[in-house]
Amino acid sequence: MANTIAILAWGGFNFQGGYEAAGQKEWLSKCIKWGSDYFIGCHTAEYELIGQIGDGYDDHAYWGRPEDMTMARPAFKITSSAPGSDLAGETAAALAASAIYFRNQLDYAYAENCLNHAKQLLDFADKYRGKYTDAIPAGGFYESWSGYNDELVWGAAWVAKATGDQADIDRAESLYTEMDAGNANPSEISWDDKWAMTFLMMYDITGKDIYKAKVDAFMNYILSAPRTPKGLVWIPSSEWGSLRYAGNFAMWAMQAGRLGIMPQEAFDFA
Repeated sequence: MANTIAILAWGGFNFQGGYEAAGQKEWLSKCIKWGSDYFIGCHTAEYELIGQIGDGYDDHAYWGRPEDMTMARPAFKITSSAPGSDLAGETAAALAASAIYFRNQLDYAYAENCLNHAKQLLDFADKYRGKYTDAIPAGGFYESWSGYNDELVWGAAWVAKATGDQADIDRAESLYTEMDAGNANPSEISWDDKWAMTFLMMYDITGKDIYKAKVDAFMNYILSAPRTPKGLVWIPSSEWGSLRYAGNFAMWAMQAGRLGIMPQEAFDFA
């Protein structure tokens, strides 16, 4: 959910004209605010974030409407003693992206509230490190396969993007180095693997060639990726939901093209 809000807000402020032309701007704002409100509500203390409501096994066994659910809905959280850097880092990214979006809508007070929570959550993710599925029983459904390294850098990059402060940019670069991000070679863009998007954000906030090289490499990878007979991009993970991976590649290509990364090829691909 946090990844969804981050990506929605990212597209919302970079391609606002498209949403306006489609008559969807009001709905976009409602979607982003609904998610941001939820995350702010879940951030119940400086080092505490509610990360799951409900039992995954019970929920997946139920095929009716959510409104008709009558089973117990336990809540689970990450804390300083049971941390989840991936969850806190991704939620920091979502709220920082939302802060930029609502700042552009001239809702400065709400944007500042989002950013304050984003900063606290990034500090939480960095200070108390751990994988959220070691604290919350989500491993049977939403295991953090890639660990928390990518979300930690992704969250830091978003906070830096939202503040524009050199200290925050330096922090993101320091975490990028510490997490050995330069050796990451992602094959997908997903709720679990943020490396390709992180490369793009790091290039966005710094303009440095070291990050551009990673973006260029991933662009070449998706441009040359195998396709189905009807033209759909297909990667090994596609068996888990082919359209989501193709859609994420298209989203990433649009954002990369906007930053001047092979713009013609990127927009044609998307």
